[in-house]
Amino acid sequence: SSGGDDIYSMQYMSNWEDSDGSMTGRPTEGSTVMGPAGAGFWWNLDQRPGKCEVRSNWKFPQRLCTKGEFNLASMFTVIMPQKTTASNGAQGSAVLQLISPGANERKTRGGSATHFGLTGDSNVDACHPPAACNETMARSWDPDLSGPHEHSTRGGWHLQFDAGTPKVSNWYSDNLTLIKSHQSPGA
Repeated sequence: SSGGDDIYSMQYMSNWEDSDGSMTGRPTEGSTVMGPAGAGFWWNLDQRPGKCEVRSNWKFPQRLCTKGEFNLASMFTVIMPQKTTASNGAQGSAVLQLISPGANERKTRGGSATHFGLTGDSNVDACHPPAACNETMARSWDPDLSGPHEHSTRGGWHLQFDAGTPKVSNWYSDNLTLIKSHQSPGA
């Protein structure tokens, strides 16, 4: 057990970029992006043979892909109203406590993310930690979202919220330009 078996961000979102190959042992590949193998296609940057591999023998299996023309983005999504934890300054949504008092936002599924071009699966039972995902990566109520993108060939990210798209939300990203989310009629 890694200690984070039921934390969505640990199972699906953590990532590294190895720019010189010293950590991954891929020095001839250029920059390598590593993300949890359990996140399914989320960290599979390139479908071409030899561009990605899974290191399943590691304690926390990782998908390693040559970065190439891909970029990494991080986005902060908050379903309003926002809350700030006084003890550590962490920010997030106050909505989860209204829906499920006492729930841990890092251990409670809040939705999913899929790259444009993939079929995806918006079913709320699609995957939960530590189960492996397929084309759709599950995410918690934790507002941080990170992943790869390359807009000219792959487009952006499709976000699905299990409780429905919020009427009010804030999206912050310096480098991701295309995001789609379901919007209910009349919202």
